[in-house]
Amino acid sequence: MRAVIWIVLVAAALRVAVVAYGGEAWLIAFEDDQRLYDALAENLASGLGYRVGMPAFMIVLPGEPTAFWTPAFPLLLAGLYSVVGHSVLAARAVLGVLASLLTVVLFALGRRVAGPRVGLAAAVAVALHPLYVAYGGTLLSEGISVLLAASVLLWVYRLLDEPSGRAAAALGALVGLGGLTRPDILGLGAVVAVGSVAVWPGNRRSRLKLLWVSGLVAVAVVSPWLARNYQVYGRLLLTTRTGYSLWYQNPYQHQRLQYQWSAEDARSRYAAAVEEDIRRIPAEPDRDRALRDLGLEFIRHHPAAYARMALKRVYATFPFLPESVRERLWPAVQRFLFGRDAVVRVDLATELHRPRLLALADGLTLPLIVLAVVGVWASRRDWRRVAPLVIAVAYYVALAAVLVGNPRIRLNVEFAVVLLAVLGGRAVVNRGGARADRSPIARSAE
Repeated sequence: MRAVIWIVLVAAALRVAVVAYGGEAWLIAFEDDQRLYDALAENLASGLGYRVGMPAFMIVLPGEPTAFWTPAFPLLLAGLYSVVGHSVLAARAVLGVLASLLTVVLFALGRRVAGPRVGLAAAVAVALHPLYVAYGGTLLSEGISVLLAASVLLWVYRLLDEPSGRAAAALGALVGLGGLTRPDILGLGAVVAVGSVAVWPGNRRSRLKLLWVSGLVAVAVVSPWLARNYQVYGRLLLTTRTGYSLWYQNPYQHQRLQYQWSAEDARSRYAAAVEEDIRRIPAEPDRDRALRDLGLEFIRHHPAAYARMALKRVYATFPFLPESVRERLWPAVQRFLFGRDAVVRVDLATELHRPRLLALADGLTLPLIVLAVVGVWASRRDWRRVAPLVIAVAYYVALAAVLVGNPRIRLNVEFAVVLLAVLGGRAVVNRGGARADRSPIARSAE
């Protein structure tokens, strides 16, 4: 459709404009991650292997082969560098254009869920959504992973509506490629596919058989990466990031916020001591396991603190209060999460300041959540139709609570919230129109 082409062009123009406005500067948070992706891709493009020349996240040592990052996005970035040279600006512009293709996928997804008008509205919403505009042109894997996550949901619907070996194979390929971009997409594909088939009417047994095909194809896609890691480390593994996430999101954050350390203070105290011990361990998977053990030990011995940290992670992923309100409430929230004796420093509120696009995205979170709830309620008579979207949102809420929570995690599911919100907006408009038709003025006009 011509309208979809215009939406894609507008989305691409917005993302490239943000890149051009920032120039060579790193626009948003997670600057270290962007620099590490840049270094990893540059080494790949130069033939130096899958490694970085600097220490990172306690686990990655300079010059050593690493499995901390799954390979799909670094390989894509290395391919861009091979074509355009080592130009961060050019690579970000190309990535912004690629990220704008999310509008096409969401149009197809919305059309399959509730018709072309819903698809068009959802495509416009993600084209203009400040979270996607901000992250689209960054050297972060989320700009591509959200495209794959939305495609996974689209092909889940294809498998449910038109079960076939082709749909199952395509779904498995997308899940595998998504897992090589962001490991959480492997879980997304498995949970949404199995959960949706379980509640979908019709022949569940035949669809479950097709899911075995999807699983085998997904394993085939990730197997070269698994084989590489087995050759390097002598064990099958997808990533060595899980242990760092468990440690950083639980004992580290709890220690830092409990005692109100700044990042520099924390690094010079607790983190420095842990890092010294971890870096004595020779193999990267063993360093990952040691950090994982520290995280699990914290969870076993401090279940109440872990529960409070889980709430904090969910809120960090879906911040539904405006920034000005958060700054006023932050001291009270800190005391609730970490006890009445927590010493709240005023300058801690500066951590809440975000670039304007991300602050604007946070301001949209609550309206979108409310409209999404309305959309789910309005679809209750045909609730199976929105079940894959609801399962996807529930999966990422659970992931934030259990393991890691930040705005980047939200990217891979915000499109589902947007689509549900479009359904809610349609229900509100239709209800308002029905009331207008029943009004005395309307009846007298008849």
